[in-house]
Amino acid sequence: MVSLIKTKKGFTLIELMVTMAIASIVMAGIYAAYSAQVRSHATQQAVLDIQQNLRSAIYYLQRSVRMAGYGANAGFVDNFDAFIEPYKSSGASRTATSIAFTVNDDDDAQIDGIDAGNVDNVDNELIAFRLNGNTLEKYRPSMNAWITIADDIQAISFLYLKEDLTPHILGVDALADIRSVVISITAQPVEELTRTAAKKPQSLTVQIRCRNLRSS
Repeated sequence: MVSLIKTKKGFTLIELMVTMAIASIVMAGIYAAYSAQVRSHATQQAVLDIQQNLRSAIYYLQRSVRMAGYGANAGFVDNFDAFIEPYKSSGASRTATSIAFTVNDDDDAQIDGIDAGNVDNVDNELIAFRLNGNTLEKYRPSMNAWITIADDIQAISFLYLKEDLTPHILGVDALADIRSVVISITAQPVEELTRTAAKKPQSLTVQIRCRNLRSS
């Protein structure tokens, strides 16, 4: 009777090393693809965040600046010094990086829920915007405080134009000559997203025609 002897063999060291090398290459490829996907997602989120900030800030500014000069004795002002306290000490001003104007309310109907008080028998809504650090703020007279409009704003500029679209020179031309405002805003990614994906700030520029300010 012939007995069959089965020989059992395992993996050699070389075979194990080759297998591990192939597995490492495959895992490295999977990780690289996953990492690229994460960076792409973070970049897209950063872009969406920037665009949302810009759209929100521009919309709010457009809605407000279009009302500049509504009613009698209203329009752009250099500051609120002509008004009673606490408004005159608000720090509001009209410069290349901030804006201030009034909306006259002869019927005593509050616009935007704000009334700056009776000054010379004329109710004026005082409106001002400024960039404080990386925060776009609006002055709210009813609270005598600056409230946040948008975060993560890197820069903002206001270019005032006359009827012929030439720049209005601060301190030289009359305030009544202003007819439109070009607003440029630059937003930056939020800190949480820049940790995984570096993204350059984005800018948005719009020209707003002040429909209530017309040549006499």
